[in-house]
Formats: sequence, C-alpha cells, structure tokens
Amino acid sequence: MRWREVIVGAIVTLLVTIVGGISVWFLTREQAPKWDGEKLVYNVDALGDFDLSTGRLGIFTIKAANIGNRAARDVRLTVNFPKSVQIKEKKIDFSSGPAAQFDEISDKPNALGIYIKSFAPNEAVKILLILNGDSGFDPEIGIRSSETVAEIQSTQSGSLVYGVRGTKSWLVTVCVMAAQAMIYMFPLGLARKMHRRVSTWMRSANNTAFLYIHSGLIEEAREMLDQSIRKKGADIYLLANEALAVGLTGDLEGAEKRFRAAEWWQCGRHEHALIYFNRSILCISNSDYDNANLYLNKALELSPKEIKKYCMLSNFIHQAVRSNHLIRDSIEKVCPKHEAIKYLSHAV
Repeated sequence: MRWREVIVGAIVTLLVTIVGGISVWFLTREQAPKWDGEKLVYNVDALGDFDLSTGRLGIFTIKAANIGNRAARDVRLTVNFPKSVQIKEKKIDFSSGPAAQFDEISDKPNALGIYIKSFAPNEAVKILLILNGDSGFDPEIGIRSSETVAEIQSTQSGSLVYGVRGTKSWLVTVCVMAAQAMIYMFPLGLARKMHRRVSTWMRSANNTAFLYIHSGLIEEAREMLDQSIRKKGADIYLLANEALAVGLTGDLEGAEKRFRAAEWWQCGRHEHALIYFNRSILCISNSDYDNANLYLNKALELSPKEIKKYCMLSNFIHQAVRSNHLIRDSIEKVCPKHEAIKYLSHAV
C-alpha cells in the first residue's frame, strides 16, 4: 500500500539526513585556535541606518568572546555614542544563557557599560542596540580585563566570536540535526509557520498601515509605520511596508535601503513574497510595468493565496489591470477565468 511506501521513504530520508549531516560536520568542522591564557576578541556590525521623519534610527550588534583557554577576570565592556544619540532598546545575550553573571555600570542614555567578574573560556556575549539620534552613530568601544585588552576582529571571521566552535559534543550535534529533520518532516513545521502568521496579523499598526497604503493614504501610513518602528522596533513586515510608503512619497533611495534591510532579514517564502509584491507596487506607481510584472509573478509564485488577496485589495493593482496587459495577464493566470473577469470588471 502507498502509505507504507510513504512511511518507509520518510524513515530512509531521516536516516540519510542524519548520516549526511554527521559526515559533513566531521569533514568540514573548524577547530578553534588554542590560545595559551585568556584571549578577548570582538566585532561590530551596523545592521541598518534609516532616516525617519523624527530623526535617524540605527541598529547595531556587538559580539565579544574569550577564545582563550583561561577565564578573563574583571572584564569591562564600554560602548559610547555621540551625545545626540540615545539607546532606545538593548538586548544582551550570553552563550551561557541565564547562568551568566554581569552588571550594567553605565546610566548615560548614550552609553552602555557591562562588568563581568569572570568571563569563562569559549564564552561569548552578543549585544543588540537600537539607537535614535540626529547625527552619526559611530561608536567608541573599549573591552579589557585585568590583564589584557580585546582585539577587534573582522565580521567575516565571526565564527570565532559568537558560538565558538568545538565546544559541543558530536552527540549534541546529532540530536540537533535529528530534531531539525523531524521539524521539516512532520506538522510541527506547519504549526510554527501558522503561529508566526497569526502573530504577524496581530500587529494592528502594521496591518492598518498596509490597508492605508493600498487605499491611497500614503502619508498616514508612513507616519503610522514610523511611530511603530520608533517605539517598538521593526520586523520584516514593518520594514517592507515602510519601504513601499517611503518610495511612494518620492524617496526611491530610502525605499531601496529599507527593501534591502528587509531582504537581509527575511526567512520565509511569504516574507519574500511580500517584499516582491511591494516592489511591484512601487514600480507600478512609476509606470515601470515590465519590472512590476516581474516582481508580481515572483510574489505570486512564492505565496499565491495571500498575494491574490493583496491584489484584490490594492488600488494600484486595480489601475494597472485596467491600463496594462502584462499585469492583467498575470492576474488572469492565477485566477479562474470567471473570477478574473469579475475582478477586472470591479477594477477602478
């Protein structure tokens, strides 16, 4: 019976995935260099720098680690920004999790200070900062222990900085890979996707702004998105919709920067489809129908059900369907013939 073939195929796929993963891990793993004594290293990465109507928004990550074989004592990590900059949000994560012990030693709005009494070998810390200000965000960073000063490290060699390799046993690695394979093979992956989709729709500010954009209320949508990002930070959906709103107000360069930030962050088919759809709308507004049709088809290919709903909502698509045969043909391909005709008759 076919159900037996499906089960046998699933089991074989799982075993091949595990064995292949173990082989790749053993053949390609990189051993962390052995340092005699403590060795502090760090790097800095600017994830984004955006001009908003009320100022500039910056996102930075700072990663530091002790890659030596001895604990570093009395470690102080200090980050200073210009006085016109404020740290709106910060998140500090240690590789040792809740067991990590540290104290914040700075109360200035433009600075962050951390004191670590004992920084163990192979331990790492990752700091995410969201900034707001009127000038540049160039940080001054100092990290030192009672004996040594940290060295800055290129972000390209970040595998030594956060999550030092060689610290997990092969058994833990096998368990992790097996769990990942199970997630993709069974409905848990679908459940996680649905949970993420529901959580996203609960963000009323983003959803309202999306409706505003496709109803032609561009300025209201941009103001709402700016306020939401300024207060709570951004996610893929907020960045993609803000990029479209910024572009529709005439700032194409600012829109492109935000689209690229969203593309860097995107992790799923629907997120990627939304970015393509918003790019398509921006091209339509500039009468660039060739690229608009290209982006629209990519969006429909990745997430046809949701993108069809967006098309039914959007005044930009309605107008393009009436005025351009490429967009009209693309809509008819994904709709049953009677639905496409009904759709075209209601486009205004």
